[in-house]
Amino acid sequence: MKKVVLGLAVVGAVAFAGFIGSGGVSNVQSAGYSDSTQWYVVSCKDGSSYKIGKMSSGSAWWGQSGGQLPGDYTGLSITAAAEKACR
Repeated sequence: MKKVVLGLAVVGAVAFAGFIGSGGVSNVQSAGYSDSTQWYVVSCKDGSSYKIGKMSSGSAWWGQSGGQLPGDYTGLSITAAAEKACR
């Protein structure tokens, strides 16, 4: 019984991990913290990549050139923002 439960847990974890990366994102990596902003490099399956950041005291996302990303990014998690960037 323990083996069956463990096996189902492993299969469920693998299936969930595959779902996270779907939608065009191949990788999200931390790019450090500077000026009260946590930066990430988002790599897409099409080969493009983006550096985006979110200030610790806010909910807006910023692009690598320093401009604020459109309002529909506001409040998104890094997973959701990455998915949106790779569309």
